[in-house]
Amino acid sequence: MKSLQIEFASSRTGGHRSSARKWSLAVLVGGALALLGLVAGSSFSREAGALRQQAAELAMERDALRSAARHQEQIAPDMLDSINGVIRIMDYPLIDILEALEHRARPNVALMSAELGPVRSTFRIIVQAASLPEALDYLEDMRNEPGFQNLALTRQEASGGDGQGWRFTFEMPQADAVPRALSKAPARGQE
Repeated sequence: MKSLQIEFASSRTGGHRSSARKWSLAVLVGGALALLGLVAGSSFSREAGALRQQAAELAMERDALRSAARHQEQIAPDMLDSINGVIRIMDYPLIDILEALEHRARPNVALMSAELGPVRSTFRIIVQAASLPEALDYLEDMRNEPGFQNLALTRQEASGGDGQGWRFTFEMPQADAVPRALSKAPARGQE
């Protein structure tokens, strides 16, 4: 029998190749982790920026609410209730307001119009009635409704020929005097 001639590589050359592979694998894994870190960092940075912007907007809204609360403290409570009632009313479509006003009309009092005054500073109701006492009864009835406590008679005029009655204009202050809690506050420095 003849002996097999097998040559083994020396431990020196094989070990060198093995450590080079380990280093290349370590560099490759390190590069992948660094790239993953950059992607995650930029994502967190964008999210942090969005959260900072949202925090600034919430701070402005909080300041607007505090300002509105301070302003409301300076107004008499009955006037404030009336103004807030007008705010609630004006948040509804005008057709709903007209229906509510017409529902309160009496047999000899007809609703002619409901409108905002110039520069939205007043809310006007124009009715036609046969006489002043009937119009004043309607006015008192409307003052018992939430939001109409400050309703006042501002004008009376004849509405045409004999027997057609009179037109009466009732007005009340509009809510623009009180900042609304949901409105956007002006940015700092733009006030």
